[in-house]
Amino acid sequence: MLLNKIEQFCNDHNLITPGSKIVIGFSGGPDSMLLLHFLNSIKHAYNLSLIACHLDHGWRESSASEALFCESVCEKLDIPFISARLQDLQLPTEKLKGSK
Repeated sequence: MLLNKIEQFCNDHNLITPGSKIVIGFSGGPDSMLLLHFLNSIKHAYNLSLIACHLDHGWRESSASEALFCESVCEKLDIPFISARLQDLQLPTEKLKGSK
């Protein structure tokens, strides 16, 4: 099974430390969906705390509904969900101007 192979790979390369808190960048696409479900499937065995984070860039008309979809997936899996809209973030752009 795919999830068993992924878990074995993680174990072979020491990618998951038991008792860790893992923050997952969750777009709702196939790659982050697989990662979320995989980590959720092993969270009890590894005593993991999971948090899913989503950034709505606002680049597509469907972005708000995609954020709601991600939130509903996390709600069903009982995984804390944090979401932000790019336009609402105040980023320190003045620091970026001087860097090269």
